[in-house]
Amino acid sequence: MTIINKMLENSLINEKESIVAELKRLHSHMLNTFQKDELILEDCDGDIAGMPVRLNCIDDAYQLLSGDSSSDTSHRGFWGYGILSYDIEDEDIDMTIAGLAEDLISQVLDDEAETLL
Repeated sequence: MTIINKMLENSLINEKESIVAELKRLHSHMLNTFQKDELILEDCDGDIAGMPVRLNCIDDAYQLLSGDSSSDTSHRGFWGYGILSYDIEDEDIDMTIAGLAEDLISQVLDDEAETLL
């Protein structure tokens, strides 16, 4: 692991709680704004209801984007992609969203590592 990769990893690990909090706010907004049938996404495993989310990191800053990725104007930095499921049981929300945040962070670190090869 390079020094740059380690710095990004430390930065994202320090921001994990903030990323989780943003994902929870987004999930709450999704439930209060949309009906489940409005959020059906075609997936290789079948149709699921949810919202695409992307974690973008440039230098030490990150942004969490949601919805259709065709409106993303910048392709700079390193990216992680996932689906924020509509159907998360209340008792599982902390674990499920923390798992999504960890997956997004891992993808960002993998994306950065690929550029260093």
